[in-house]
Amino acid sequence: MAEKETLPLLLKARGKYLVPNAITAANMILGLISVFYASKGFHATAAWIIGYCIILDKLDGSTARMLKASSEFGIQFDSFSDFVSFGIAPAYLVYSLFTIEPWSSAFEKSHESFFLYFSVLFFILMSATRLARFNVTTVPKTPFFFGLPTPGGAGFVMTFVLGCLKYDDVEFFRQLLTAAPYLLVIVGFLEITSFAMLKVGQRTGVGGKLFEVGGFIFLIYCFVTRSLPEVLFVMGVIFLLKTLYYNYRHRDEIQARLKAAGIEVKTEED
Repeated sequence: MAEKETLPLLLKARGKYLVPNAITAANMILGLISVFYASKGFHATAAWIIGYCIILDKLDGSTARMLKASSEFGIQFDSFSDFVSFGIAPAYLVYSLFTIEPWSSAFEKSHESFFLYFSVLFFILMSATRLARFNVTTVPKTPFFFGLPTPGGAGFVMTFVLGCLKYDDVEFFRQLLTAAPYLLVIVGFLEITSFAMLKVGQRTGVGGKLFEVGGFIFLIYCFVTRSLPEVLFVMGVIFLLKTLYYNYRHRDEIQARLKAAGIEVKTEED
């Protein structure tokens, strides 16, 4: 009788892990679908799908914490999913763009095509490096990310591409789109840097909390309605510049908070 009573409890205990892992699986599947659409020339659709992956990535972590269903398997599975959706999919989106007219002519020369291949491979490699480093580095709980998270990097790429495609009847934006491979290199570099970025949910005060909630609602609205990608890109740039400025102005405070959390951070003077 005890065994029969224990079995449902065991299944219920394990069942709670299915929810966040199912969301993670959906994230990975959407990442693969994005690659498929990009290969067929539907680049705007492929880019918006990456946006949906960003929402799912936020949702699976929140669900796991809410259900207390975090696990080592979930951590590793999430990293594989992120690599597909935020490493491979954005890189292939940019690569596939420049294999069709009118943008294929922008990288038809040998040295130009080499840079295109380099930027795509560099972005994928840096995304994989960040995810692997995150998994093997034991960091006590802090209010910071180190470097640009891969969902944020993918967000920069997809909103930049969407913003340029939205105004592709304007010559300036057609030319601007050819900067996408350079953006891959910049974002890839930011992903492996060690600057501190305040995590979502760590802001204090009513104003800070309202800003985060309002920003997330606006993000979902834009992704669901497939609108205002240029606004999202500009918001991302402003947030990144603000983060870099925060690191410069509060570097001593950041050092102190990291040391209080048990993290030794070496400086150039060391």
